[in-house]
Amino acid sequence: MAKGLSKEIIQKITKISKNAGISIQTFLSTGNANDIPMEILKIHFNNKLNNKKQVLNNMRLWRENIAPVELITEDINEYSRKILTLPSCYLATNFIPRSTIGHAHAGHCAFQSRSMINTTLDDVISDEVLLHFKKGNSPIYFNRYDFLLETQNAIDTIANLVHDAVENPSRMMDVTQGGIESPIFGIPFWNKFDSQALLKGIFYAGYFDNYDTVRIKAEKKYNIDLGGGESYIINHKLIQKLGINVTDLTSADYQDEILNMLNSNQRIELFKNLGIIMDVPRIDFSHVTNWNDVKDQCINVTDAKYYQFFQEYIRTKKGQGISDDIACMAAAFIDFNPQDTKRDGFYYKSLSNGANMNDFIDTLSKASLLYAQGGLDQAISDFANHMWLRKIRTDKRYRENHNINLHEIEQRIEKQGTEDFALVSLKELSDLAAICKNPMENEIHSSARYFIRMFDGTYALEQEAMINQRRLKSFRANVKVIGEPSEYLIGENIKSQIPIGFNKIKLNNIILYLDKSIYPILSDPANRSGLIEKRYASEQSE
Repeated sequence: MAKGLSKEIIQKITKISKNAGISIQTFLSTGNANDIPMEILKIHFNNKLNNKKQVLNNMRLWRENIAPVELITEDINEYSRKILTLPSCYLATNFIPRSTIGHAHAGHCAFQSRSMINTTLDDVISDEVLLHFKKGNSPIYFNRYDFLLETQNAIDTIANLVHDAVENPSRMMDVTQGGIESPIFGIPFWNKFDSQALLKGIFYAGYFDNYDTVRIKAEKKYNIDLGGGESYIINHKLIQKLGINVTDLTSADYQDEILNMLNSNQRIELFKNLGIIMDVPRIDFSHVTNWNDVKDQCINVTDAKYYQFFQEYIRTKKGQGISDDIACMAAAFIDFNPQDTKRDGFYYKSLSNGANMNDFIDTLSKASLLYAQGGLDQAISDFANHMWLRKIRTDKRYRENHNINLHEIEQRIEKQGTEDFALVSLKELSDLAAICKNPMENEIHSSARYFIRMFDGTYALEQEAMINQRRLKSFRANVKVIGEPSEYLIGENIKSQIPIGFNKIKLNNIILYLDKSIYPILSDPANRSGLIEKRYASEQSE
């Protein structure tokens, strides 16, 4: 018997392979499901789809695990009453329904310990649910389209900010004097930026979640498990018929034995072959001149032809993941050189704020009007990289105004073999991803809604920015800003007991972790690789 494959599975595949006239020796000899020819895999799963009795049972069980409208509505309204959000952030109400997915899958809050594992975000933002999500006596959204349009408008705001940053002739951007909503998303100190730093921060955050290029490079180099995945457009009916639960996709832990044994590339290829996920081409940036050119290549999820599909994250590989909090703070150390006096407090602040902005887009794009393979956060990053590279290649005055050495950029591109990482090198992206791995003892992770939760007059986004400013000063970086009375840009009162992220870890404990394991590596760019290797060698020996 082939190792790892049950006798029953082998008999089934042997039978269907004989019927198809296909040899199965290639995988029987090794016992590796990844050696099963794609043609045989397709026959096997199409066979399951043709088993009407099993399909009806799968669909019944699947639908029993979708949360009813009443429970979803109760959860949203209860959570909206409890959450303390920054009043000026108009996206606060947009984030609230998104939290219900986690509650439903885990059996928390209104779901009273019953895991409704096949609830999707489309279920949560259905017309019927949203009509009961009210401010006073009026619905906040009258239908799903209203919700998706608001989300898309917010995403477009950041894309337009990228365009303005690329075209901005001077270093300083003041959005209060432009056509863009000010401050961005209503967050008080998202109003002035260093345009070059903003672009780098936005680009970086669109890629620190990327597994296939960035995280896998860090895993191989430092022998660590970051894990990761990507969002896809999924055929609702087909996964029901095959009994593939939503949480199977998000956890990479499948009930089907063969699916569980396939590697992620083989599994994704199979899903595409079966029509479970839509094979969507990546955005082609070769002729893109503005954000509308990108949007024209996206899928509009409200088109009638996509009514059977929904967007969902498929985990590529299990791992500890990356702390969003730490990753956004680490953005301030992109291309870090404490001796560079041309960088100041606005520059460092703009790096981190750009990262936070695109991390918001990562949250928003999971339910937006448009879909792009890789996510709209990555699409915005690619847009920034493409537009910026074209600008610096064609505009000498722009390069001089922003102190850009085109020769160094071209050398980086030649060394990497791709133009995709002109703004921030792939090496730096993968190293920062490795540094920002979640600690083994606890996950330090916020989402957009946690970044803007207010506690005792302040919120995580502000507190984390203040910690960065203080540490940058201790590393002898220039945090002063001409015309500013203070060395700090946003107050000086660090509240060490503010709870951070899903696990509500006290900020003081996070500061201790940062000072021990993160800042010493970030602040020493010349020796980063060696320090990362030393850190993980030490962890693995414990």
